[in-house]
Amino acid sequence: MAIQKRLNKAGKEVFIARWRDPSGKERSKSFSRARQAKAHLQDMERAVRRGEYIADEGITVRDLVEERVQQAVNKSTRNGRGMLLANLGDLGGMPVLSVKPSHVREWMSVLEQGRPWADDRPLAASTINMLAAILHGVFSQAVLDDVVGRHPMRGVKIPRKEVGAERADIPTVEDVQALIRAARGTGVGRAPNLTLAAMVQVAAETGLRAGELCGLRVRNVNFLRGEVHVVEQINQRTGDFAPLKTEASRRVVPIGPATVAVLEEQLRRGPRGPDETVFCSREGKALSSSSVSAQFRRLARAAGVVTTFHGLRHFYASSLIGAGASVVMVQRALGHASASMTLDVYSHLFPGAGEGLRGMVPQVRDLCGISDGGEDDVGSVCAGGGG
Repeated sequence: MAIQKRLNKAGKEVFIARWRDPSGKERSKSFSRARQAKAHLQDMERAVRRGEYIADEGITVRDLVEERVQQAVNKSTRNGRGMLLANLGDLGGMPVLSVKPSHVREWMSVLEQGRPWADDRPLAASTINMLAAILHGVFSQAVLDDVVGRHPMRGVKIPRKEVGAERADIPTVEDVQALIRAARGTGVGRAPNLTLAAMVQVAAETGLRAGELCGLRVRNVNFLRGEVHVVEQINQRTGDFAPLKTEASRRVVPIGPATVAVLEEQLRRGPRGPDETVFCSREGKALSSSSVSAQFRRLARAAGVVTTFHGLRHFYASSLIGAGASVVMVQRALGHASASMTLDVYSHLFPGAGEGLRGMVPQVRDLCGISDGGEDDVGSVCAGGGG
């Protein structure tokens, strides 16, 4: 029939596709973009002509995703599916049986160019790829459940995330030192945050992810042997303890005397029980990775360093590689699921194989600029509580 332009209750333009089903009943559907309305109208009119029109439109994409959110067995999965649910846009109201690959591509394009339901703010490419992968899984389950006969995303390519850590993305020794000094409040006119200073140094010397460092309990640090046992993490959204990303993430990371000293000083400043986390807020609560990342962003700006907290993990990996670690050794130290994952990120940094990981700890410490003391020695003073 036709496409009409209207203003919705929020004062934004919507485009209404109107058509008649085989019984002559008028149907309509609203879209935020004219081309979406036009495409849908053409699909409906074509279906009517071919006798393929579905009188009972049935379950929608939103219905499917809502069901999968309810079925999620852990918070991480539930959060991911919930984010998808909040960003379905016009795709959410479409009957699953009428969804075509072109509709999904259009949806991904809207996420990239600007979401009408979120003040036209776009999403990062990595987030779009994540949401598309989750949606693909939802549709795959729908195929298995005989909700649809053919996968609605057949032929839709989800770009593989570029995970390589370029040299320019890896903080230098000077960057790490500047971050620690800034966290201590040295020369930048900011109040000291000794807990953050300690976390920066430990992250740079162990490669622990933010969530893993936040979830590090006192009992999982072996001070005598110089080891950190990575067995759990803190969920970035909820602040609760959660399983690690993969079984391979469970690992033992050797630490040198300087890192042991940082951890010991942290606990002297704020004594903690065996089951409590090494790092905590002023109120004694476990920190979440999201709050640490936010603090780190402010710290990096103050220090004039362009990096992220995850960049400290890249720093650790590059230091190991520079000291001669093999691919497998770096894989195990970082808790990667496979050596290929390690190569995906760091292949361009490998000069060759070398000695054992524990023997490299002093070299990593030296690369971080942490040595034997003195007021200006970052390593000797970056430990501490508070902040």
